[in-house]
Amino acid sequence: MNLTAKKTALALGLVACQTAVAATTLEEVIVTAQFKEQSLQDASVAVDAFTGDQLRAQGVNSAEGLSQLVPALTITAGGGIASSLYMRGIGNSARNNYLDPAIILNYDGVPIARGSATSIAGFFDLNRVEVLKGPQGTLYGKNATGGVLNLNPAKPVIGENSGFISGAFGNYSASEFTAAINVALGDNSALRVSAALYDRDGYSSDGTNDDDRTSIRVQYLAQVNDRLTIRLSADSTDIGGVGGNPDIVGRYSPQFDLILDGNAPGTGMLSDEANDYRTTVLSAPGFGFLQPITDQWRT
Repeated sequence: MNLTAKKTALALGLVACQTAVAATTLEEVIVTAQFKEQSLQDASVAVDAFTGDQLRAQGVNSAEGLSQLVPALTITAGGGIASSLYMRGIGNSARNNYLDPAIILNYDGVPIARGSATSIAGFFDLNRVEVLKGPQGTLYGKNATGGVLNLNPAKPVIGENSGFISGAFGNYSASEFTAAINVALGDNSALRVSAALYDRDGYSSDGTNDDDRTSIRVQYLAQVNDRLTIRLSADSTDIGGVGGNPDIVGRYSPQFDLILDGNAPGTGMLSDEANDYRTTVLSAPGFGFLQPITDQWRT
């Protein structure tokens, strides 16, 4: 190969390298974790950020799904609006509205300072989700020892008429529908209406660990002038179904040996098998046998 051929080959190699780098360049992510818009690369906090499109691509339609995307984050669903949230091992084990949480949930910029709020029923039509590892008390104040979870809904866009509808189906008769519409109201205002419907049979044989949620959000945005913008938002969520429930595994002997109950995994605590087993277990402080969970107890 002569000198000219070598130069041509080198030039082609540089072009191919530049093309590969350009193809793998990541889009800049803007976050508001420090109460101002800035690039994720410039934010001086430990934050994991996901856009609404990224969450949909990963099939995440509830807060519990974030546990699969964010290291050191654990969110478990309970019955109704009760859930527990842990970051780096810090959180609240008790699901009680009378207890202050160790992790703050900010929904559309409004802190909801109770542990039951971590069920996060408004998890739909989101612009961005930010997970900040704790402690975050400097910026977020009380109850941010474990961290902060920011939910930022998609906001109305002035001068734009658009919308979308999406659906998905899965096992356990799962169905999911999400829709939103953005309507321009004149030159300086817009309306956005979003809705979501989730339905799934229970994972357990007694019907528990199901999903039944219906949500709607309405937002109105008005650009009064160059310095004043008004946005009004209202949302509602109905949570139905039986709710979450663990399995009975067994009991401990006086020597602290685990004695398994013998029931198959996924039986659930409300099944006939679980209730039969409960009546054989002595419980303190009265040292009487446990009572079965009847339909009356469920309500």
